[in-house]
Amino acid sequence: YALNAESGREVWRYSYPCSAGDYGGPRSSPAVAGNQLFTVSREGLVVCLSTTNGKALWTRNLQRELGAAPPRWGFAGSPLVEGNRVYVNIGTSGAALDRASGKVLWWTGRDASGYASPVMHRTGGRPGLAIFTATGIASVDPTTGRRQWFHPWSTSYEVNAADPIFNG
Repeated sequence: YALNAESGREVWRYSYPCSAGDYGGPRSSPAVAGNQLFTVSREGLVVCLSTTNGKALWTRNLQRELGAAPPRWGFAGSPLVEGNRVYVNIGTSGAALDRASGKVLWWTGRDASGYASPVMHRTGGRPGLAIFTATGIASVDPTTGRRQWFHPWSTSYEVNAADPIFNG
């Protein structure tokens, strides 16, 4: 839904079929950049909508197209928009899509992801994209998706859901 900030009236709405799984509703927040709004469904559907009229500019079902294994409770990380890319926590250590077309620029494999949102960071002057996987935290090159480092982080039911935070 898009609501008028002053009146609260509905401006537009967009919906798509998505099973409720263990509970109804989304598992992530949308991301807005310019006149685009990006969502990720629990089933791995990534949607880019026009903020003006709510019409779909593109959609990609990454679970189906790439064979990405969903985490136990469905995909949950919010998309991250940086420049002309949209990063999502779908696949072994995430994926990058072209912001304008939805074309997959890179992805890191079929293993189940974690539930956290991707976070950009700079370590040693080098940019990285940190993503919690099902079994730990990884940093990948935001341009290529190549893994920079990995640290195992074991949790009950492979629930790595907190967004990474960098200090310094």
